[in-house]
Amino acid sequence: MQTYNLTVRRVINAPVEKVFAAWTDQNMAKQWLSPESHTVLDAKIETKVGGAYRIVMSDDKGQKPTTNGVVKELVPNKKLVFTWQWEGQEMAGDGETLVSLDFKPMGEDKTELILTHTEFKSEKSKENHNHGWESCFNRLEKALAN
Repeated sequence: MQTYNLTVRRVINAPVEKVFAAWTDQNMAKQWLSPESHTVLDAKIETKVGGAYRIVMSDDKGQKPTTNGVVKELVPNKKLVFTWQWEGQEMAGDGETLVSLDFKPMGEDKTELILTHTEFKSEKSKENHNHGWESCFNRLEKALAN
């Protein structure tokens, strides 16, 4: 069966340590780890290989999209890899997918963030996630600007 992959790149105006912390600190993740049309209701992150995470969001229709997974690789300020699976909703049709983040310092105050999300079962799901990640990155930039 064919799978689909996406890559999202963004230069964030913050040092690599701060960008990495935004992904691994559950209090920071609560500020931004959802698309712009959603809010994060809860974020639990065990920052270690084999550690679990769960993100509960809320949208404007009262739905609570929830994703969870397990950390597969963790190299502080360089790389974070985790599984990604939606709980009980239409997008759960992909089953478990894989997210890989590479953090590349660009001087002292900028970071190139490269997200690779793989193993989608359809082009539509890939595009939906691309839109979602781009929107999340917009929120991340705003959260780190404060």
